[in-house]
Amino acid sequence: MDTDKRHPMELAVYAFVAVGLLVGLAAAIVDVHWFEQVYAVEDGPIEWATAIALLVGAGVAAVTARRPGAGKPGLHRLTWIGLTLLCFFAAGEEISWGQRLLGIQSPEFFQSHNAQHETNLHNLVVGSVKVNKLVFSQLFTVAAALFLLVLPWAYRRRAAFARLVDAWAVPVPRVRQVIAVVATFAFIALVPSRERDELLEFGATWLFAMILLFPLNAAAIRGPAARPGEAAAPAGEPGARASADRR
Repeated sequence: MDTDKRHPMELAVYAFVAVGLLVGLAAAIVDVHWFEQVYAVEDGPIEWATAIALLVGAGVAAVTARRPGAGKPGLHRLTWIGLTLLCFFAAGEEISWGQRLLGIQSPEFFQSHNAQHETNLHNLVVGSVKVNKLVFSQLFTVAAALFLLVLPWAYRRRAAFARLVDAWAVPVPRVRQVIAVVATFAFIALVPSRERDELLEFGATWLFAMILLFPLNAAAIRGPAARPGEAAAPAGEPGARASADRR
């Protein structure tokens, strides 16, 4: 039984993502040129919405890193500082570190080795290997599967693993968050455009920000007062194992 009340902010983000995806699908069906050249274009609304989601995630992670948490302080800070840097780096990469916004020309190296001649790493081409395809497609898919499917499953069923996860303050996705991300992946297949991955990035980044803000093991990460009215975890148990049936 899901006894956890959905926070209005989380529900608002779900609605925002749903609207963004539906508008994208409708646009791609009605006028694919408009979708690709306006809606999902570089520095367009979807790309900036994605960058903002990553900055929100970085902000959430930075604030969480400053809090003492309920586990080991050193491990807690290490995990959340790492998440802060990850989100900030991804946001910078998404907008090519503001290069187009500021009108800065790419250095010669990126002119020669970047598929889009931009100052970022994810579009680099090393020999015949496209970094974007290797890291941000193949490796990302594996990492997402581990994070969304394996991590929550093992956390709920293996007490020793749950204690390790809570000690490191690793955020565990709730069932509803996993469903939302998987639904986003499935939805993208309906979009008849080569730029549909922009919609995937938009949806996935906002949902990831919600996982950081409202993880299953919030009490283990932020302490027993993580959510208004949320009871403290029993002594000796991982922070969220006491509420393992929550979604």
